[in-house]
Amino acid sequence: MNIKEIQQKIVQYGVSLSTISVENIETGFLSMNRINPLENNQVLALSQETEKILIQFVQAFSNIKFERYDSGNIFQYVFDKVVEVTYKVITDSEIDTQFIPKEVYEYHEPDLPEYIQLKLTNKVGKLGIIHCRVIDYIEKNEYRTDDLNTWLLPLLLIATFIGIEFAQEIDLDDDSEMKAFMNF
Repeated sequence: MNIKEIQQKIVQYGVSLSTISVENIETGFLSMNRINPLENNQVLALSQETEKILIQFVQAFSNIKFERYDSGNIFQYVFDKVVEVTYKVITDSEIDTQFIPKEVYEYHEPDLPEYIQLKLTNKVGKLGIIHCRVIDYIEKNEYRTDDLNTWLLPLLLIATFIGIEFAQEIDLDDDSEMKAFMNF
């Protein structure tokens, strides 16, 4: 099996975990009900640009021996950044988002309204489970190699897909989670 086939299998597996279904009770949170749908050409452009950035991003980590914790931090970071970029596309805001490798290990906060950030925070647990299941899948199938493009790039592409979809599903007028949090 070549690298492209391995990458496709990893992405398909990871993306399948994110949708709401009986099989995905612990991981599913995407309904595929887009409240703020982007045009197909916008999603394609966003995906392609993000993939270019991620290819460079992965190269920045080429000297690190990855543990689950490391790839989990990067997975969450990419999800946050992609939601941020997608939100900015949806709201027609200036896209000034940068993917900075050292930020993965530092405190970072997406450039989003607080009530939107809370929506992301509330998905961290499910994202963590998705990440762990994908890493298990990668290791079980012996896809994990020293070539990070084989397994880390598709792992981050999963975070990209989930982030783009999640941002389109956010009700930008609903701050009920924030109100509930503030009254807690």
